[in-house]
Amino acid sequence: MVRISVTLLLASLGLGLAFATQHEPPPVDGWHVLPDSPMRKQGRRHDDLFFTDPDTGWVVNVNGEIYKTTDGGESWVQQLDSRRDMGPLVPFRAVGFANGRVGWVGTLIKEQVLFETRDGGDTWTDISSRITGPMPKGICGIWVVNEQVIYGAGRFVKTAHFIKSTDGGQSWTSTDMSALAGTLVDVFFFDENNGMIVGGTNVDLSIANAVVLMTSDGGDTWEARYTTTGNLGEWGWKISFPTPTTGYVAVERRVKEGGAKVLKTTDGGATWEEILIENSAYLQGVGFATEDLGWLSGGGTTSMTETGGKTWRQVEFDGRINRFRMLGDSLGYAVGRQVYKYTR
Repeated sequence: MVRISVTLLLASLGLGLAFATQHEPPPVDGWHVLPDSPMRKQGRRHDDLFFTDPDTGWVVNVNGEIYKTTDGGESWVQQLDSRRDMGPLVPFRAVGFANGRVGWVGTLIKEQVLFETRDGGDTWTDISSRITGPMPKGICGIWVVNEQVIYGAGRFVKTAHFIKSTDGGQSWTSTDMSALAGTLVDVFFFDENNGMIVGGTNVDLSIANAVVLMTSDGGDTWEARYTTTGNLGEWGWKISFPTPTTGYVAVERRVKEGGAKVLKTTDGGATWEEILIENSAYLQGVGFATEDLGWLSGGGTTSMTETGGKTWRQVEFDGRINRFRMLGDSLGYAVGRQVYKYTR
């Protein structure tokens, strides 16, 4: 049973989903498709995934679907289809769990922007009413520090809000971040106090630069630590920190002219450098197994580096990966059209 109050009927953001076990691509640099994972139709993808341990994980997408595995991705159970179980489409965008039972999903609609489960995803409850402060219009990124402290950020267009809970999700506060950013996409924290959010400087993405905002007091105050230069029409998308000091931010750009970028830090975010990825755009998913070995995906292509971003080469891999979740340097998962697993 799904406990939810439905107040808004939305047009479909997806074209459905099917399971497929044929035409599996060969393994690529340690990555292989999980053949029984849910498959989005051509041109569509899953949006986020989260694993609480090597076996237990969830996948969400803007088609209003939530899937769960308990065997490392070998099999999947659909826990929720919002149109089937609720009536209207609820576009799920981000997911994070504190443990095997308690987790949260962010959406792209402010009327029902945040959901919670306390039974491992068997039931989901709309908890948007627990948010005090300016209501976000969407949550695109969730970061769970521990069972008490959870952070979120969004939305990727025309709004910038940061949300936090310090009591395990019982209450949430929201902060309007429009003084520092026009849009927000992803969030990452080293601990309860120190973290970052990324997005764009302007609500008009055509004239935006990517921006990295950082905090040292749990989000009470923020500063713009880095803003990209040169090209307009770009914004920060996803974050990956393989070590406490070395991290990367994918920078999405709508057009290939000038190339897309990835940002890199080697001092925990204090300073950043821009690395140009030629003939690329739409960079979104980024994942690093080590400080040197990583992948960038988006716009139909995936590239990898073994030199910490100094050199890149394109690989035959799903070009629509939106999220890499690395559980260490020898195990990781990713979602694009299907779910993929990295082992080494």
